[in-house]
Amino acid sequence: MIESFHSSSKVWVFMGNEKFNSTQEQVISNEISSFIASWQTHGKDLETSFEIKYNQFIVIAVNESIEKASGCSIDSLTQIIKKLEQATHLTLLNRFLVGFLHDKNDKEISVLPLNEFRQRIKENSLEENSYIFNPSISTVADYTNNWIQPLNESWASRYFSKAGI
Repeated sequence: MIESFHSSSKVWVFMGNEKFNSTQEQVISNEISSFIASWQTHGKDLETSFEIKYNQFIVIAVNESIEKASGCSIDSLTQIIKKLEQATHLTLLNRFLVGFLHDKNDKEISVLPLNEFRQRIKENSLEENSYIFNPSISTVADYTNNWIQPLNESWASRYFSKAGI
């Protein structure tokens, strides 16, 4: 379980452009399970874990209190995610997509391209009390404490000030 790893351990989050259907989720789960079972850095096994959250996010962690991921091992992770994009017809590596919830109890994640997201803020069609998924998290501590943030306290809050809100 990711939360049991040291708080400074590395985390990667890949958001799908849409909710995973059951077939896509099974493919993702099988491929990631197989990948992390043999994931190594410089010939040493990495202690890893993964979760599929909200049927739309793949969260992968390396317990860096045991062994740190190297550039080559991170490249291999990127390659498996690219392979998953092809196999599932999902977009998982587009960092210009923004995932958010209209309120904290919302079960449906909205995904917009960044420029459209900013436009919705400008048009006042997004509320400041919406919640956003923070794409910049990189540690277990961030994942546990800062992954889902109130929009007005997130990196996107700067767009509200430009919109005059």
